[in-house]
Amino acid sequence: MTAKQEEMQTLLDSLDLPSIGTTQNDLMTAEISTEEIKKAIGKLKSNKAPGSDGFPSEWYKEFEEIIIPLLHSTFNWILSSGQTPPSWKEAVITVLPKPLKDKEHCQNYRPISILNVDYKIYTSIISNRLQSFISDLIDEDQTGFVKGRQTHDNIRRTLHIINSIHKKKLSAALISLDAEKAFDRVNWEFLYLTLEKFGFNEKSIKCISALYYKPTGRIKINGSLTNRFSLGRGTRQGCCLSPVLFALYIEPLAQMVRQDTRITGIDIGGQEHIIGLFADDIMIYLSDPVKSFGILMKIFDRFGQSSGYKININKTQTLMFNCVTYQGLKKWKIKWDAKSIEYLGVNIPKDPGKLYQNNYERININIRKDIERWSTYTLGLSERINVIKMNILPRLLYLFLALPVEIPQSQFQKWDKLTSRFIWEGKRPRIRYHTLQLPIIKGGRALPNLKEYFRAAQIHRLVYWCNTEYVARWKDIELFTPRFPIQTCMGENGVPATAKEHLDLNPITLFTLENWYYVIKQLKLGKEIRLLKWTAYDDKFRPAQFDHRFKQWAEKGITAMCRIIKKGEMREFQELKDTYGLINQDLFRYMQMRDYYEKQIKTEEHKIHPIIKTFIQAYSENIPKIISVLYKHLMDSKMGSTLYVKAKWEKDLREKISEEMWDDMWKVHQTTTQSLKWREFAWKNQIRYFITPQIKGKLIKTQQLCWRTCMDEDSNQTHIFWECEKIKPFWETIHFTICETLRYKIPRTCLVMYLGYLEKTVHKSDQNLVKVLLVAAKKAITKNWQKADAPTHKQWMYIVEEIQTMERLTYKLRMKEDRFLKDWEKWFMYKTRKGYDILLTL
Repeated sequence: MTAKQEEMQTLLDSLDLPSIGTTQNDLMTAEISTEEIKKAIGKLKSNKAPGSDGFPSEWYKEFEEIIIPLLHSTFNWILSSGQTPPSWKEAVITVLPKPLKDKEHCQNYRPISILNVDYKIYTSIISNRLQSFISDLIDEDQTGFVKGRQTHDNIRRTLHIINSIHKKKLSAALISLDAEKAFDRVNWEFLYLTLEKFGFNEKSIKCISALYYKPTGRIKINGSLTNRFSLGRGTRQGCCLSPVLFALYIEPLAQMVRQDTRITGIDIGGQEHIIGLFADDIMIYLSDPVKSFGILMKIFDRFGQSSGYKININKTQTLMFNCVTYQGLKKWKIKWDAKSIEYLGVNIPKDPGKLYQNNYERININIRKDIERWSTYTLGLSERINVIKMNILPRLLYLFLALPVEIPQSQFQKWDKLTSRFIWEGKRPRIRYHTLQLPIIKGGRALPNLKEYFRAAQIHRLVYWCNTEYVARWKDIELFTPRFPIQTCMGENGVPATAKEHLDLNPITLFTLENWYYVIKQLKLGKEIRLLKWTAYDDKFRPAQFDHRFKQWAEKGITAMCRIIKKGEMREFQELKDTYGLINQDLFRYMQMRDYYEKQIKTEEHKIHPIIKTFIQAYSENIPKIISVLYKHLMDSKMGSTLYVKAKWEKDLREKISEEMWDDMWKVHQTTTQSLKWREFAWKNQIRYFITPQIKGKLIKTQQLCWRTCMDEDSNQTHIFWECEKIKPFWETIHFTICETLRYKIPRTCLVMYLGYLEKTVHKSDQNLVKVLLVAAKKAITKNWQKADAPTHKQWMYIVEEIQTMERLTYKLRMKEDRFLKDWEKWFMYKTRKGYDILLTL
């Protein structure tokens, strides 16, 4: 062992770090199964650049049955031998310019490393194995790259700490440390010794170190590759294992800070908060900065000498609270009098009252600039809505999740107006804004409702209150209510009077509850929320006020009433005895609680709102994609629909359309071809998007006749597309052709041919083809918009062929051409019979 290695080992030996055992090591080195490989292939993202071997992820998905046996033997050979294929050692590095930076300087380019897909599959499997126990090794202070932990955890925790500093008037500092190219500076020797310290055995370390044995890189510039060069440090970019390895690598630094008794953090509820990490983004909380900062810098210096980690002191940010003197700190060239700092994409001010101003006002300026720029692009309706979904929503949602701060109703209105103006290109909207916000399957375009996303983001914290498996430092702060559990407030319409006596609610927790009470009021959930009551602390359950045994039940796990309810009935006493360790003397208490449940709380299962069901579910399991789940339930509760459009069709057609039929029609239109453009066009027809003479007449307040010179005065949507005497022969021809293609009859009605009600009229195997044939017919009509002549059969055929060509290309790219040929088989047979292939070519 070299002197350098001895220094690393000495540092690690001084730390109190957890260690894995035989079970975890056996898991790491166990033979890789075909199921693991199949699962890893299934998670590969499509449309991503392949590595130097040229094989993309789609290739692995298409030929997985053939490839998996080969990968199975290869991966297990690598695992046992500790050697990797030569192709795994090479990374192709592409450089991308950083936005708003001078492109003439190398430092203003960001390198993107591309590795082979089979390498990613292997490292994905090893990473998944690590993730199954890494939370036992990495402290809760680290919220990056550990399954179940989130970026917003550290932001919320930091806001709680600032609130506590103001409340207690502490002399304190928040220090946000910036590292120089942290991932690129990882020392491999230190990483392997760290793994050994964490209890990884030689075989486990070998299966990881093999990936770092003499790797090389080649930079791709203007389509050409440089010569190979060796890589001697850093985690491999693009490797599925790198994030987890970095979390393990940085944990000794966090532990060095935590266990140094000379550094004093911020005490909240008996817990000391000193450090928070999200990958390499580090926040330090100090209650005596003048004394602690110098010690802290020495710790970072010592860690850096062994590990390669280096602090960029010039980019370090600080927030000082109630510190009059900075003597002893000025030798570090840091801005000590900052009024706010940037942390994980959020501006955190010293004054919590400026959270809204510092974040939302700034993002509003950027959003307006972006929309002004995008407004100059030629984009369709759906493309503009997708811009809002993919660019505006994520930026705002990030703030919704991170900041517990009220947003004025006027701000939501401004966002809606800005969005509407962008979507409709500054023109008069043709479709109601709330209709666009409906789910696609219900006839909308899934345009985000920002207000409901905000509510979902705020109340999702309550889901984590209920879930005992979710662990986070901010949660420890919010749940520190020794005499009265904060969760029981969820079962009320407001903070109970008893709770107010015992709870010292901080502004963040109170704001979260206020949002919950707002949702309760809006959805009228006053009775259903009783299922979330903690009976032991329920004012209306009189026995609990005199019998402290019920509070002991809560300590055993009988908390919210919903936990002991099964299929609408209270679980049997014997079952509760076995589950929670009750005793025979608890039988009478059980009967008291059951009587209270039957008379005051019981709600029929089918009447429980999905929002309440979500919180009930949270008490027993994790809920994936919780924001999406809550948002969906909130939107479903708004009772919006396109039934007003259905009523217009019923009036025009003089016949009844059931809601079931209406829903089936939307499903048809939203599955018409693989093209977003054609699906949007199909939607426009059913939603009555087009400006007919009747609509135009209302706008200019002058009666407009049908432009086909049929002299019809009621030229509405139905007339223009279906009932006009000049358009009927066209539909007769299309209907005849479709029947000849299918070799069976379908009804020639507006419901079938125009609105697409195919459920009971067209065989399932033929529906994909018929959808295309019908949408092409409607497109032929709009191509002849405001022309006296109706479209021809030949025009329709050309549109069908145009769609068919793009469909085939799409299926080919997705390696599913066999499915395309099956869907279009009858059309090809029809064209062959009629000789249309030759005619269309001519």
